[in-house]
Amino acid sequence: MNHLIRYVREVFCAQPLRRFVHELCLHKLHIEFWVIDRSGAYSSREIVVIGSREKKVRALSSYMRMSDEELGLDTITRYDGSRLLATIPDGDNQPVIMQVAPEPVARPETIMSRANTCYRTLDRTNLIKILWGSEAIRPEIDSLELARNLEGVINLEWSKELYAVETHWRKIQFSSGDQIFIKDSQYIPFRGQEMTSTSSQQYYKKRRLIIAKLSPYGRPLKSCTSVWELQSGVRDGIIGHYKLLNMAKILQRDISEGNIIMTRPDKKGITKGMLIDLDMSISLNLSDHPAGADIIMGTVKYMAIEIVKNVSNGIFKYHKNYRHNLESFFYAFLVGCITYGLHSRSAPTHLNKWYTADHGNNFRTKKSFVTDEFEEQILNYFSPSYEDVKSLACDLRRILFIGKLYP
Repeated sequence: MNHLIRYVREVFCAQPLRRFVHELCLHKLHIEFWVIDRSGAYSSREIVVIGSREKKVRALSSYMRMSDEELGLDTITRYDGSRLLATIPDGDNQPVIMQVAPEPVARPETIMSRANTCYRTLDRTNLIKILWGSEAIRPEIDSLELARNLEGVINLEWSKELYAVETHWRKIQFSSGDQIFIKDSQYIPFRGQEMTSTSSQQYYKKRRLIIAKLSPYGRPLKSCTSVWELQSGVRDGIIGHYKLLNMAKILQRDISEGNIIMTRPDKKGITKGMLIDLDMSISLNLSDHPAGADIIMGTVKYMAIEIVKNVSNGIFKYHKNYRHNLESFFYAFLVGCITYGLHSRSAPTHLNKWYTADHGNNFRTKKSFVTDEFEEQILNYFSPSYEDVKSLACDLRRILFIGKLYP
């Protein structure tokens, strides 16, 4: 089983838009069929084939008769010579065809991941984002719909649902048996308790494959080459965050370096920062407040000290607020001042202590760096190009904590 999961993970990694994978395990006395998709791994019962050549032939030949869709293959992208084309169905209208860069900008690294697959168009104007949404979690598309045309926030041009996991499961009657959990971190299954219900809805997550066209396509914040770019990138991200909260009533819960991009220069040659990735955001409308909104989410390195403190105490439910996100923007700014413009081998690595497996150490280290050791561990590590903004860093620190740091 361990080998099976590893092989399937390699398939999904090489084919990020694949919907599911068939597996056939042929043992000495029996055969077992598996279907693995983004909601989990599902097995048939063990079918005894010893002494029955007909069963073996039928089992193997069934795969040969399947269509690409029945095999779970990617039906969105295809190669036309050296060009990679994305074909998006549009109901009764002609499908939309876009030429995209062959190498994905991002792709999931695990089977049951919430991560997205992203391609850029060849003209570098749009990002094509393919995401697996879940009914249990507010879809990012809903947040993007509410945030259309907001300054400082990536814009949704259109989106479309392509596929639902339940399409190939809803007509199947599941029986009780052994449940296997796939541990994404190590890809090792373990045996769970026996199931007692035959309701198919309890056996798989209702996930949906959605494609979205976003604009503009930008480069990462870490590509900044000047003090002005870093300052404007973080500033514009804060503006986007403010408008997202006050106009769309949405709180972004994962402010980090990776969720701020720099746009291409406009007609005046000005590059702007922009907030992206609203998959962890929540609506602040009371009538639309989702369950689990108080679960701590985000990138540990950029979390506010108060949030990290709760995690270190084993408290994983805590309502993030606007102030916590401003602190995260502050850390994104500090990381840029310390590491941007330097070769990866020469860049300081001491901030890695903010996101280790030891939550208590994460809290103690970050608290110490921001309070007692701010000059020694932060300001003294600013790269030469960012020396002139040390006073700005001190001002931001004073404003954020209003003269009273966390005890």
